[in-house]
Amino acid sequence: MLWTTLQYDVDFDNAMLFGQYVMVVTDKKASGGGLLEGYDEHHVRINGKSYSRTQATFIQMPPPEMQMDFAAES
Repeated sequence: MLWTTLQYDVDFDNAMLFGQYVMVVTDKKASGGGLLEGYDEHHVRINGKSYSRTQATFIQMPPPEMQMDFAAES
């Protein structure tokens, strides 16, 4: 399987332990990605940015082979 949705604490622990790339999807759009730095009951921290566990989907997948800019749209 190329990708796995992270949902439970053990999934986030494994992503941190093995240094896996995690893509963040919000409103059916990629809104961030990178290495998982930490999490708690309500938020997940990826590349210095905090994402809500209830409003975003976290997908463990191979890292992209290109630079992805997730700058906020104006």
